[in-house]
Amino acid sequence: MTPSTAFGQARDRLLELRTDATAACRKFEWPALERFNWVRDHFDVVAQDSCARRCAWSMITVRTPT
Repeated sequence: MTPSTAFGQARDRLLELRTDATAACRKFEWPALERFNWVRDHFDVVAQDSCARRCAWSMITVRTPT
């Protein structure tokens, strides 16, 4: 399992438990990752989604009228 997948599954689990703090504390476990790099293992994976890429690109290229 990739670090991105493990982190995503842990995040999804925590979101499932968000309405029950007691269960979240009892059931949530951080993934045992050998390494995790936010840029490569999270943001690059998110950027591979074409919609996310278009949104990011549109934020960069938006120009305000002068």
